[in-house]
Amino acid sequence: MQDLLSNGALPIGFLMFFGMAFAFVKRRATHRLASKAFPELAERLGLVYRPSPYRGGIGTLAGTFQGYRVFVDPDEQRKISLYFVGTPRVLLRNYAQNQRPPDDLGRLSSGDRNFDAFFKTRYADDAISARIQQYKQWRPLVEVLEGQFRRELTQFNVSETGITLVLNFGNPPHIPSGAVERLLEILVRFANVVDPLETSANQEPIQ
Repeated sequence: MQDLLSNGALPIGFLMFFGMAFAFVKRRATHRLASKAFPELAERLGLVYRPSPYRGGIGTLAGTFQGYRVFVDPDEQRKISLYFVGTPRVLLRNYAQNQRPPDDLGRLSSGDRNFDAFFKTRYADDAISARIQQYKQWRPLVEVLEGQFRRELTQFNVSETGITLVLNFGNPPHIPSGAVERLLEILVRFANVVDPLETSANQEPIQ
C-alpha cells in the first residue's frame, strides 16, 4: 500500500474515477434539465412539444421557426433539422465526402477562409455560390459553431432539402435547451443566405 501511495498510483486512480463519475453525474443532470426545459422552450419559440414515448426520453420539438419548418429530436436521432422552402442546389458537409457531386454543381470557394475550412465538402450552383460569396458574416457564425459546439457537433449537412445537425452531448442522449435555441438561430441565419425568405432582410450579425 505504501509503495502504491508513494508512486502516486492510488491518487491518479481516484482522480480518474471521480472525474468519470463527475462527468456522468453532470450529463445526467443536464439530461434532466433538458427534459424539464423542452416544454417551456417549445412555448417560447412557438413550436409543438411531443413527449417521448420512452421512459427517460426528452421528446421532440416541431413546427415553424422564423418562417422555416424545423424538427428537433434529442433522443433517438440527436438531430436538429431545418427544411428549406425552395430547393437550392447546394451540397455542404463539415467532413470530406468521397462521392461524386451532381453534375450541375461546381466546387464552391466562398471567399471566407473560416467557411471554407469548416466545410470540407463544398458544392453549389452559380446562383447559390454567388449568395454565399456575397454574405460577409460567415466568420462569426463559424466561430460560434467551433467555439461553443466543437466537441458536440459531429455533422453539419446542407442539401437542397435543408440543413441537419447531428450532435452528441453524451449519454443519456440529450441536447440542452439553450443549445437548441442558439443553433436554431444559426440555422435560420444560414438558410436566409442559401434559401432566403422575403422577410429575411436587415438581420443583425451573430454575436
